[in-house]
Amino acid sequence: MPKDYKIAESPVRKGVTFLEASAGTGKTYTISRIAVRLIAEEGLPVSKILVVTFTETATKELNGRIRQAIAETLHQLNNPNTKDPLARTYGKKETEELKLIQNRLKLALAYFDEASIFTIHGFCNRVLNDFAFESNQLFEPKLIKEPTPLWTETLQDLWRKNFYQNDSFLAALLTAGRITPYGLIEAYRSFSQFPNIEVLPIVSKKKLQDSIQVLRKIWDRLAQFIAKERETLLDLLEQESSFESKFRKEMPALRASLKSEWPTVPTTTAVRIISRLSLSHLTKKRLKGAKDLKFHAAFHHLGDEWQAAFHEFCHQQRFICLRQARKLLQEKKKQDNLLTFEDLVPRVLNILESGNGNFLQSKIQNSYQAALIDEFQDTDPEQTELFRRLFISPDHFLFLIGDPKQAIYKFRGADIFSYLNARNLADRIYTLPTNWRSDPALIDAVNGLFSQFPAAFVFPEIPFLPSESAVNEGQFTLKGKRLSHPFQFCFQKSETDKPITNELGKQSIRLAMASEILRLLGGDYQINGNNVQPADIAILTRTKQEGIDVRDELSLHGLPSVFTTDQTVFESREAHMLSHLLRSLLEPYKAEWTRALYTSEWFGWDASTIFGKNETVDGWEEIQNKIRKLCDRWNLEGIAQTMADWISWSGVKQTLLAQPGGERAVTNLLHLVELITQAEEESELSPLSLTQWLDRTIKDPDRERDDFLSRLESDENAIQIMTIHKSKGLQYPIVFVPFAWSKAVSPLDDVIYHQSANNYQLVLDRREEIEETDQQQFRKESLSDALRLLYVALTRAKHATYLFWGDFKSLENSSIGYLLGIRKEANPNFPQTTTEALELIRKKQLPGIAFNMVTAMTEDQQPEFNRFEKVENLTTKNFHHKPDSGFSISSFSSLATGFKESLEESFEEEEESKPDLPGEQAMDSIFTLPKGAVTGTLIHNILEKSDFSDPESVKASLKSNIHVSALESKWGPILEEHLITMLDTPLQGTSGLKLNKLDNRSCLAETEFHFPTRNTCLKSILNYFKSVAGARFGTELPTMEHCKQQRLRGFLRGFIDLLFKWENRYYILDWKSNWLGDSLEEYGQDHLNEAMTHSAYFLQYYLYSLATVRYLHFRDPDFNYDKHFGGVYYIFIRGVHPTRPGSGVFFDRPEKSAIQTLDNLFAQN
Repeated sequence: MPKDYKIAESPVRKGVTFLEASAGTGKTYTISRIAVRLIAEEGLPVSKILVVTFTETATKELNGRIRQAIAETLHQLNNPNTKDPLARTYGKKETEELKLIQNRLKLALAYFDEASIFTIHGFCNRVLNDFAFESNQLFEPKLIKEPTPLWTETLQDLWRKNFYQNDSFLAALLTAGRITPYGLIEAYRSFSQFPNIEVLPIVSKKKLQDSIQVLRKIWDRLAQFIAKERETLLDLLEQESSFESKFRKEMPALRASLKSEWPTVPTTTAVRIISRLSLSHLTKKRLKGAKDLKFHAAFHHLGDEWQAAFHEFCHQQRFICLRQARKLLQEKKKQDNLLTFEDLVPRVLNILESGNGNFLQSKIQNSYQAALIDEFQDTDPEQTELFRRLFISPDHFLFLIGDPKQAIYKFRGADIFSYLNARNLADRIYTLPTNWRSDPALIDAVNGLFSQFPAAFVFPEIPFLPSESAVNEGQFTLKGKRLSHPFQFCFQKSETDKPITNELGKQSIRLAMASEILRLLGGDYQINGNNVQPADIAILTRTKQEGIDVRDELSLHGLPSVFTTDQTVFESREAHMLSHLLRSLLEPYKAEWTRALYTSEWFGWDASTIFGKNETVDGWEEIQNKIRKLCDRWNLEGIAQTMADWISWSGVKQTLLAQPGGERAVTNLLHLVELITQAEEESELSPLSLTQWLDRTIKDPDRERDDFLSRLESDENAIQIMTIHKSKGLQYPIVFVPFAWSKAVSPLDDVIYHQSANNYQLVLDRREEIEETDQQQFRKESLSDALRLLYVALTRAKHATYLFWGDFKSLENSSIGYLLGIRKEANPNFPQTTTEALELIRKKQLPGIAFNMVTAMTEDQQPEFNRFEKVENLTTKNFHHKPDSGFSISSFSSLATGFKESLEESFEEEEESKPDLPGEQAMDSIFTLPKGAVTGTLIHNILEKSDFSDPESVKASLKSNIHVSALESKWGPILEEHLITMLDTPLQGTSGLKLNKLDNRSCLAETEFHFPTRNTCLKSILNYFKSVAGARFGTELPTMEHCKQQRLRGFLRGFIDLLFKWENRYYILDWKSNWLGDSLEEYGQDHLNEAMTHSAYFLQYYLYSLATVRYLHFRDPDFNYDKHFGGVYYIFIRGVHPTRPGSGVFFDRPEKSAIQTLDNLFAQN
């Protein structure tokens, strides 16, 4: 049983002292006083005391607290009434001894700059630098704080080397299994946290090849079954009512995919179909009591075979790649003298185990006589071994300070079993008994909850010891009366006999929280005599997304809140947008930069706004003139004045504040402006150099710089929202814990546990059949992890805690259920209903806890809440009529709105409303290139500045454009290869034509045109195109009755991507980066025709043809349409490839009579 640690009385001895500090018991205070005692009593110089913790923030805090403790003790030595326990003890000593202590403390303060207070990585880095010669290390290695770019480069090199020449079957397997450069980077991030983990099943290249051969055979058999039994499988998917609702939502997509031609290789979609139609999945998703389904047993069993083999393939291939990547990384880092944080501890350990190990160990031990290791519960086995080797000796003081109940960073590599093993080496174990944070009733509630069973955290080795209160009474009152039950247990009850779904449960809890917070802020509740304020409240969530959802809900009720994150401001969307703005200011004469900027969310301009500017003669010119003036100001006065001018002129703050999350966006923008101003002044950077600095920092931000971290949205009185992991070490007056009720045990996919039969070796187990003893160990560890996370959440509050739970499916398997004994293994009379469960809890009469039950509610059922500090919402009436502007400038897109709303010109036609969704990531290729205007802009800029006949010109244009775009640099090699291949692909419709055969002098890029429209009837123009669509594409379009009175008076304006001359004929070419699908088949002529009609591109190229013909007639009186006009190409860039002639290439040559008819329509008065 641990003894209570007393600051001034417990002996300070050499050897290993374990100090276990429960939440709120003054751990940092105690560490600082131990340091004072080592100085005052043992005579250790401050430089001989090593203090190690785990974050830079904690390092700075300990530095200040230890200095303060020395100063306070020294100042209070001669004060007989001091409350400082050490000063009171020392003041009673004899004069000579007191004087000696006084001199030692004075000396420590004078030389405090020599104090050795580090993070563990900082300590190891210091060792490698200070003892480089003794340990045969290269001098001054470069420490890379953010290794992701290095990982990315290495994994992309590995991918190109191993997989670019693969056959299509293996390539498809890799894509379906997310074994892509992107997927591997995310996997390596986790893999790097566990350097010594053992992987099961054992990985080998032979097993990998065997699994591929098995998959080939199964695929052939599956294809035969699909061809033969397609209708049977479709019938099965028609029986929706027999399956769970979540599976029913997938039915339409599965049926549509199954009706298509079965692919020759395992595409992601096909693999998904097999997974969903495997016997194990169908059986699992079928409702109990459902009628017999039309299973085709042979096929479904084959699906199970595929799943097992595919699972084995993914496991083998992924970990072979990760191990190869680790080896390549080590070679690269050794060659370039680089280190990352993951290298530091192993590097020092390797030296200690080498021939020079004893020498280095002696050097370090002579440098430090005492070591205080903070947050020891968060160490991994290598870190624990490092401290064991260096400081477990009869001549050293080693204090290991931590709390196993707060070990919550397993995902970072922390190992609770490493802590428990080290505790066996302790010479003495102490605990801190007094909680200085919380009110007595709240401490009693936590003590009661965690004292229900001897193994509150599953493993008996992690005991719960009740804390004592440091104060006599609470300070949280309702209408002047102290609350006796400050721990509120809020239970969501189902309206039916079925459990509440997770989605409904979360929604209901968000509403309930908002209601309760509004009640707390109503003026009746007080803390220390003051009304409760929003800043007194914290909400702790499990995930970031939960926090964002809570923030959005609170904002609907007028409740101010901020979501705290540990990301840097350079990882925000605003950083990329600022980079784009600086590029626009650097090159003010490039209109395309400005256009792209104004389509962003900074301005919120939609297509109609943009084209409204086009309709004003000086619209864009006015903007361009301002951009040019801002460029001049930047060169003359610097970035601060320039940005202040731009923010004021553009109205960007008002635009952002009108959007959801606008306050966060404005905070980020102003923060970034401050940082680039600081960088410009400190390093005297030119505009170009400053822009390059910003781009480099976006790619590799220094996460150790506090000024780089994202700031709170505002300094106003706001509710704090953060993840439970982020909250560790913090405290708040009132805490809400809304989502701690989910299952404690995750599905058996990537299973990490300590294998009891293997000396508790850490194991990553991906076997299909995991032994029961190992499954039990995994479940126990997962439940213990969840309970420790719950403990951290429930010990943050000073005055009140709100814990939410409900009638969920996870009733038995949750950490809360375990804690309250609602689990079968703890209670033979396990409750079968919510009512029984709550009655069981109430009978326990746990102190300080009040139970509240409410029926789960949706937004439609919520009561009418009063908004916090309610302000009347002002509304404006909409003006629905478009004023007649008389003279105007029209464009393709303004005409096309008759067919399809909000089409954008040129590359702006991409559907921004359909961004790439998270989920299964395909292998990076031209098909997975991000969709949207950013990609379209980039491709147009590359091709506009390229000489197609010179591949080096294309590469140079790509390199100069991609680094100033918002597109990740990883897409560069893919784009380069594809564009050069595309330019070498024969174009159908014209014999012998390849774009790389064009003479650059015969090409005009981004050709702008205007031609007059003389009171032209818009309806006649659009109905003409209606007939064109019917004749050319067989498409029936609606009659344009809504525009029958509209007239075009002014000019028609447009931009042609490329005009070129080939063999004495003129051609129009338009680049399209549209995504039509993930295979070349989806860029065939039928699909292209559909895209041309859907987006009304036929209207566009007829207008472009008319403009070109008018221009050529004007320039050459001898121009002959039949002889000199070659036609129109629409190049859908993603789908062009020499292996499939005609793919991605749309060609048409309008009849001469059609162009003449269109010309006459525009010429009519």
